[in-house]
Amino acid sequence: MKVKGLRWWIIGLVCLATIINYIDRSALGIMWPEMSKDLGFDETDYAWVINIFTITYAAGKFISGKVYDKVVQK
Repeated sequence: MKVKGLRWWIIGLVCLATIINYIDRSALGIMWPEMSKDLGFDETDYAWVINIFTITYAAGKFISGKVYDKVVQK
């Protein structure tokens, strides 16, 4: 059974996932004032949080790229 317009639905869902991902990544900057008050973070602690998040995000991209290369045969 062929679904009409399936490619456009997939493109739309990928775009939506990209937007949600971008919002999630920028959420740390938006939450900073409340985090600093609630948890007693100073600017150094905030820098550590951002650095750990960035390193983890990059490692996840590397791992998912390797998995994709294994799954999708060229």
